[in-house]
Amino acid sequence: MSFELKETGDYYYEAGQYDSALLLYEYVLSAWPDSENAIFAKFGVVRCNIRKGNTQEAGTALNQLLDNLPSEMDLSVDVTDVARAYLETGEYESAQQLYQYVIDTWPESEDVIMAYSSVGWCQAAKGEDSQAMATLSFVLDGYAGHPNLGNAVLDISEPYYEEGFRLKAEGEVEKARIFLLAALEIADIVKARDPEGVETFDTYCWMGASYSGLEENQKALECYKDAVEKFPENPLAWHALFKIGQIYERLKQKESINASECDLNIRQAYLKLLEMYPDCKAAKAAQNWLNRHSE
Repeated sequence: MSFELKETGDYYYEAGQYDSALLLYEYVLSAWPDSENAIFAKFGVVRCNIRKGNTQEAGTALNQLLDNLPSEMDLSVDVTDVARAYLETGEYESAQQLYQYVIDTWPESEDVIMAYSSVGWCQAAKGEDSQAMATLSFVLDGYAGHPNLGNAVLDISEPYYEEGFRLKAEGEVEKARIFLLAALEIADIVKARDPEGVETFDTYCWMGASYSGLEENQKALECYKDAVEKFPENPLAWHALFKIGQIYERLKQKESINASECDLNIRQAYLKLLEMYPDCKAAKAAQNWLNRHSE
């Protein structure tokens, strides 16, 4: 029963229902304090308190938990989940300390590369650009050819990417440009050092979005086209196809390319989208465009 209730608590946590999750975790601890699931319920309590903004309670519970971790258990995933809660609530210093704890305590963990990249994420989010770039270099040197290298690099780039689009949405175009260029600079470094390791669908898409944010539409198109051509089986390839159509629409409005040429490219992208992903989120919009341009 303790396992089932802990799992239900996890379900509520993932759904963002932190009060309900906290009640279940605390019930597990009160009813089965010595069960094998108690330690996982304790991690759940910490995560919920972080999400609810109860930083003091979370910190106290976390310190007690870390001081008494069973040495024979690899709990790197559970500690990482707590670090992620700190990161996603903007507590970057606390998150970084926990990611470093994972690195120091479980250096052989298969996911330690992502802990390193998350340290870089926190450094970038705190504006510690030189430290973030040093972490990037360490990851590239130590994990060349690693299957998760592309995702690790994406983590370090993400704060620059997010800040760039936040600033652009607020009308701070020149400031936004600085952050988007920084994200792309990281991609260029990685492509030069490990071109195969960085070739992931997500990487091409965020590069495309960054170039689009900089209004470098031809480079954005190249990235989205590469995403589709190199990863046609990716379940989100429809997103790249739809972006291709949107960029050609933008070029058409700016009269950067002949209107008939733009329409031809949009039609090709949307027809492929509907053929391969008829039930995707962009299918209705693509079909509407095709209906409006049927003549």
